[in-house]
Amino acid sequence: MIQRAGDLPRETKDGLRTLLMPVDGVMIAYLVLLTGLTLGSWSRIRQPETYMVFHALAVAVVFAAAWAHRRFDNHVTRFIHCWVPLAVLMCSFRELHYFVSEVHPWADRRYDWALHALDERLFGDVDGLCRSLASRFWADVLFVPYTMFYAMPAILFAMLYVRSRWAEFRRSAAIVFVAWYLSYLGYILVPAQGPHHVTDGPRAPELDGALWARTIYDALGIMEMEMPDAFPSGHTLVAVLVLWMSRRYLRDWFWVLLPLGVGIIVGTVYLRYHYLIDVVAGALLVPISVWAGDLLADRWESAPASVEQATRAVTSS
Repeated sequence: MIQRAGDLPRETKDGLRTLLMPVDGVMIAYLVLLTGLTLGSWSRIRQPETYMVFHALAVAVVFAAAWAHRRFDNHVTRFIHCWVPLAVLMCSFRELHYFVSEVHPWADRRYDWALHALDERLFGDVDGLCRSLASRFWADVLFVPYTMFYAMPAILFAMLYVRSRWAEFRRSAAIVFVAWYLSYLGYILVPAQGPHHVTDGPRAPELDGALWARTIYDALGIMEMEMPDAFPSGHTLVAVLVLWMSRRYLRDWFWVLLPLGVGIIVGTVYLRYHYLIDVVAGALLVPISVWAGDLLADRWESAPASVEQATRAVTSS
């Protein structure tokens, strides 16, 4: 017997009361905003239709995963719905490589030099200090946590997921994804590539390390391509938030994640990926992200269950 949309339970086994999770709303809002930027920059973009198609497909994937979770409510559909956001996020990051240069050209690197000047004005000779502290040993050490940037939030989400802490999972995802997408908007508004590419000149040989630092540096360069992802420091923002969330929900994992988080934050400047002002900006976005994510989760999770109407709208389209 086929179950009709109107017969769906008002709450899934993991406590989801609406068709979409809060993090789905964050993703859709970001994609709609970028669609607006695409429309506003239509004449300057070489193939604007490509971005429109990507945004439409991404939204469709989010709705499809949500509908399948709601409609069938089993381990497979729940897993897909909960982890699709990471895939959409990674695709959104790759989109910025092409998108930013078309809507906000940055070939003259003026934003890098402006951030460099701001660093000097506020903090002094950061470049000189970093060069004086450069060490092959510490370059090798700090590159290890630096490569764990995506692993940190994945660990947080995975531990909440396997422990069936569904409400905390959805709230943490909302907060972290608000932060991630705020950093992406920062890359569009202030497209800067970082001191290691622009203002430092020849890279300090000590930063090549003695073991793997140079290999990791080259590999990250290939994966990131030419990305204006310096301001704000998403590494700092997300690392601090993951530590915040682990302290809030996973006390036993906080001490495991703490050295990774500290290593990531220190490495952003020491390894010359970020200006110090990028780190400050990332830190300032932490309370904003927590406030916005908490507010969204509170409103979303306490909303009246209107799954039947939402599901009918999706299935009838």
